[in-house]
Amino acid sequence: MAERCTLYFGAVEVNRDGSTRPPRREAETQRANTEHPLTCGCRDDGFALAIGIPAALSLRVAMRRPILPRATAALVIALSVVCGVLLALWSFRLPEPQRDDAPAEHFSALRARRHVERLAGSPRPVGSAGHADGRAFLMAALAELGAETDAAPATAMSTWYGLPFDTARVRNVVGRLRGQASTGAVLLVAHYDSVPGSPGASDDASGVAAILEMLRAARASGPLRNDVIVLFSDGEEGGMLGAHAFVASHPWSREVRVFVNLDARGVRGVPVVIGLSSPDAWLAEQLAAAGVTSAASSVYTETTRRLHAGTDFGVLSRHGLAGVNVAFADGVALYHQGTDTTEALDLGTLQAEGDLGLALLRQLGQADLNAPRSESRVAFFSVGKLGLVRYPVAVAVALGCGALALALGALWSCRRRTPLGQLVLTGAAPRALAALAPAAIWFAWSPLARFHPVYRAQAAGDPAEVGLLRVGVILLGVSIAVMARGLIRTRRTPFAGMVSGLVVWSVLAIGLLVAMPAASHVATLPLGLGAAWVLVAQRSAPTSRAAVAVGALSTVVTTFFAAQMVYLALLAGQMPRAGWAATVLVLFTMLIPMVSLRAGEALWMRRGAVGGALIALGCFVVAALGARFDAEHPRPTCLTYALDGSTGDARWISDERVPSAWSAAFLPADAERAPLPAFFDDATRPLRQAPAPAHALQAPQLVVEQDERAGDRRVLHLRLRSARRAPWAFVFVEGGATILAASVEGKAIDPDVVTEPLAQGQRWGFRHVGLEEDGLAFTLEVAAESAPLRLRVVDQRFELPPEVPVRPADMAACRSWITDSTLVSEVFAF
Repeated sequence: MAERCTLYFGAVEVNRDGSTRPPRREAETQRANTEHPLTCGCRDDGFALAIGIPAALSLRVAMRRPILPRATAALVIALSVVCGVLLALWSFRLPEPQRDDAPAEHFSALRARRHVERLAGSPRPVGSAGHADGRAFLMAALAELGAETDAAPATAMSTWYGLPFDTARVRNVVGRLRGQASTGAVLLVAHYDSVPGSPGASDDASGVAAILEMLRAARASGPLRNDVIVLFSDGEEGGMLGAHAFVASHPWSREVRVFVNLDARGVRGVPVVIGLSSPDAWLAEQLAAAGVTSAASSVYTETTRRLHAGTDFGVLSRHGLAGVNVAFADGVALYHQGTDTTEALDLGTLQAEGDLGLALLRQLGQADLNAPRSESRVAFFSVGKLGLVRYPVAVAVALGCGALALALGALWSCRRRTPLGQLVLTGAAPRALAALAPAAIWFAWSPLARFHPVYRAQAAGDPAEVGLLRVGVILLGVSIAVMARGLIRTRRTPFAGMVSGLVVWSVLAIGLLVAMPAASHVATLPLGLGAAWVLVAQRSAPTSRAAVAVGALSTVVTTFFAAQMVYLALLAGQMPRAGWAATVLVLFTMLIPMVSLRAGEALWMRRGAVGGALIALGCFVVAALGARFDAEHPRPTCLTYALDGSTGDARWISDERVPSAWSAAFLPADAERAPLPAFFDDATRPLRQAPAPAHALQAPQLVVEQDERAGDRRVLHLRLRSARRAPWAFVFVEGGATILAASVEGKAIDPDVVTEPLAQGQRWGFRHVGLEEDGLAFTLEVAAESAPLRLRVVDQRFELPPEVPVRPADMAACRSWITDSTLVSEVFAF
């Protein structure tokens, strides 16, 4: 579309942007006066009007359509960008923690924090002393709330992660508060175990504490209609074993009509509804009725639905229960290790989690849980804290098709003025810079992750202090977008940038409509509004009031979704893949309306982009210079003692990425890295190790209780015990024997898992957690004529030999299943 539409009134030109000036050539006016005394119509390059009037009159007039000055239009679009970003940030704003003296019917983060402190005093792996202490506290806390309680042991197994599979003697803490006229039970779920070495304040003492405080606040505001069942599940970290046991054997599980699961994958951030069981229309209706607006989007639920999500929510929903999964996921560097402490848990996060959970509890606790439920699925998203927008997936598909039709119409309209291929290439070529974002971030981060002493020692992913690094990533994305904008030649082809955006986003919208229609709104709504701006701007002018109004709405919606998706990409990808967040940002900017630039302005935009990239690099440098280990930022460390009872060989083992001063007293920096098949199922994984003194430790015991033949099979009934009361045990097959069938405590293991092909270097086996004094009974079936069966048994106790000193204050246990443990193994042949 032509940039200028000129009206000739004597010796004055009136342009589309409202400005006037004398015509470039007097001959143009003379020709208009003589050849076209009165001409009005639409040319290919837009609306045009020519009226022959004597030049002496030289009238100044305005066009029929109101035109804004170019600078005003640009300012409106810029302010719309700010509004969209602020609206998204409002969605993720955390509330102020309520104090101990908050009204009784309110959730108080400080009251809940006392429960976290009580639970997170020490790590709580299944079977440990901290685990038993936490269970006793929860039983007493539920009884104080007036709940019926149960903590009976149960045997559970999980093949969620394949081989080696997981089994356990779990002790779920289950409580029940009776409703006034119950129509079914509402189940509240959080797990009370932690990984070895981690106090588990966030994962998941925060969820447990939130539920206790939610129950107290709900009772303070009056009795609920429905029963409330509380499941503080055991063994979640080892394959959701407690959840499996609850749905398989607990009688109360059959009365559950809906559940809410609270979990964490970090220590801060806004709690988000990351999962809804399918169909989800009724659940989305309950979210809206409860006022849950700032942390809900079908983008999150559709994404996690397609992931192998290892949470209790996955187990319960797969057993047919309708439920909501709530989690927070920022500060992942401190999670699953010794740094997951009460002090690290953000109180604003705890307050937001409790507010959300309490609102859902009150809504579901008063609802008619036996009422018919819609079997449809919906798309939904919150608009700041204003409300929840939701509509059926069929409507989402219809809106997507409408957006694609608008985009096609806009492309066809632009094609009449400039060849479409030229428009696409003109706009897309500069924005191909977006492909450089992942590479640029990788080149900036990779040297730091590899050589910086702090980043190198931390677990792969985000470092503990990631704020400045994220600012750098976002600044780089903005710089690339600004550079692309400055390179597009809008004076010749003013819609080139938007046309390339329409093409790219049409492809993305089609992909989402096919793969995840309930999440397609993040593409189809910006696409449709962007296409509408092109159509309006072509019919009037890019700076007409109508075009600017449509452009402002389009920009607010686009930047709102852009900010959400960039934050999601930063959390999901973490620093090694943070470049994709910058790419997402650049892609969304392709749909922001563009005001034409003069040559000088484009040059300043390009210079500004270079400056922004340099500032982004400066953020990385400043973050690297400020990274340190101290009492507030402990260094991750690991040390394990391992004794092979069959040979008497003892080893110090470490899972540290970089040797620490604490472990260096036992493992020098140049310690050998080699596999340890005497202790681990993967006989090829190298670990740092060094010789250790052989302590007099009792090896695990394995006895044959019955050896029988069943046709062409030999059936071995075995019992495993730990003489030193180790709570965890591992059983591996040595010598290549093929296991044909297996059962644990009389429960058969899925045959597909038993016979699953093994990876290179892997051995058939299983892990058992919660080993008690009476041991573990299990059965293995092998071919009757096979060679003697050789089994390697390893038990694990969460303590180190007495010569190992306590960690310094500036060190903490790292993310490892073997940290702070003693392993003893033995070989048995039958």
